[in-house]
Amino acid sequence: MFLIIGGSVRRTGRLLGVAVVFLGACLLTSGCGVFSGKTQVDPAVLDEVRGIGKVLGEDTDEGDYGAGIEVTNLLVIDVGGVNGPDASRKARDLLSDRKWVVVREVAPEGVEMRSNAWKGVYLDFQPLYSEERRTYPDGISKAIKASTRPETLLIVSLDQT
Repeated sequence: MFLIIGGSVRRTGRLLGVAVVFLGACLLTSGCGVFSGKTQVDPAVLDEVRGIGKVLGEDTDEGDYGAGIEVTNLLVIDVGGVNGPDASRKARDLLSDRKWVVVREVAPEGVEMRSNAWKGVYLDFQPLYSEERRTYPDGISKAIKASTRPETLLIVSLDQT
């Protein structure tokens, strides 16, 4: 294909080549996750989710996905529920007020949600008792062990796609 706009075919070809190189460089440095890099949730998102209750512990988990690393934030949150189902209901309502929408229900009493305010951000939560056999990073395990009412706690995990 030839594009001639006020110049020769040769000059237009050179300009097109420069444009392609520039676009490629932009994609490589943008951190879009296609080539490499680390994806993680914006600190403002974490602050928003922390605002639904009392955070008793936090940690991160990193995993290789494709050519990059995905950082998952894990939180132990007490939203003031009397039990696991009540805590899940409260968290769901509080997050809905913050423009999070349910993507799917995760049995028992767990929910996966995405943010309408933060593009590409997802979270899921479950009452602690429904995940009791899972191995958690130190920051989470310590918070669970220190709690006097672990049955009212939620395990929240957030990541950016």
